[in-house]
Amino acid sequence: MNELICGLGELFTASFEILPVLGNLPNLVLGLIGAGALFFSGKVSVAEKNICE
Repeated sequence: MNELICGLGELFTASFEILPVLGNLPNLVLGLIGAGALFFSGKVSVAEKNICE
């Protein structure tokens, strides 16, 4: 269990070191995903038939 937690910590450390190199790209991707999810949830809320069943 300790090895798993240490491995996750190393993965997060490596990902945070990569973020400055990527610049604003992660923010744009997350913004597009969030906008798509918001659009989809709006379509679901006004649909006549429940498409989530």
